[in-house]
Amino acid sequence: MYKALILDDDLKESFQKELYGYEILEAEKFVFSGGESHIKIKDSSDALLHNTEHLLIITKLKTAQDLTDLAIAVNAFINLGADAKIHLMIGYLPGGRQDRVCANGEANSSKVYANLIDSMYDWDSVQYIDAHSDVMPAIFKGYNVNNNNYRFVDEAIVELDLENFTLVSPDAGANKKVLGLAQHILNTDYPLGVSKKEVDVVRADKLRDISNGQILETIVYADDLTGKDCVIVDDICDGGRTFIELAKILRSKGARNVILIVTHGIFSKGYDVVLEHVDQIVTTNSFAELSDDDGDKVTVLGLDLTYYISKEND
Repeated sequence: MYKALILDDDLKESFQKELYGYEILEAEKFVFSGGESHIKIKDSSDALLHNTEHLLIITKLKTAQDLTDLAIAVNAFINLGADAKIHLMIGYLPGGRQDRVCANGEANSSKVYANLIDSMYDWDSVQYIDAHSDVMPAIFKGYNVNNNNYRFVDEAIVELDLENFTLVSPDAGANKKVLGLAQHILNTDYPLGVSKKEVDVVRADKLRDISNGQILETIVYADDLTGKDCVIVDDICDGGRTFIELAKILRSKGARNVILIVTHGIFSKGYDVVLEHVDQIVTTNSFAELSDDDGDKVTVLGLDLTYYISKEND
């Protein structure tokens, strides 16, 4: 029997569509008057203990509190005495943008997060989607899987009814992923009445001031994009400056439409600052509790993470 414990309410809504054989466990979360978190799994019956072969814990890890809640949830399940394989599924892997020490006095935050996650349990698997860099999978001590963004991008293509377009790699670090994605798209039949997509790839790059991280210049390696629908694909959008500056250059080269498909939407400055420069945004609820905008320009796809873990168990 496969059970899932989902610690975020908006993720529960995402997973109601297709559970892939998982039964949802209910848990009560509350905070004591002193500020301490507590979690109680409601089903403590013998059936739970003896009929659970795999437990999948699904959560977001944005804050230190989220890490604490995860550790408490794992402990609550262990204390029931259930003998099950326990898998962790987190859409967004925290610390991805802090995966190395760039200056004296800095922490390698990604390693700290990985150590905390590893210390909670001897996980049978830890899975996440579209990690920021190839460094991340190596920092865990146990079995972990960095799933690609193909399924999400497929859903975005269908949602926007995209046919012939130009994929834009926003910087050198994304080139390998975007080229792999382009090959996937060309080899995939989509339910749009079009058996093949015509997709080309344009590379871009950005120069930063290493002292403060500010973008000094954005370069697009294409002379003429007149009439093209340009689709930028990346893993994270925070404030959006990378994509704003990139969209400006794409427009100056004649792009007809600029679309942003980004796996982990943070949008710390809101949608509007980005929508001043792009026509459509597609993202997921893997990090923030996002919703579609009122103007049909933003689509938030619920991230159905059980798809990935079910492949592993098959």
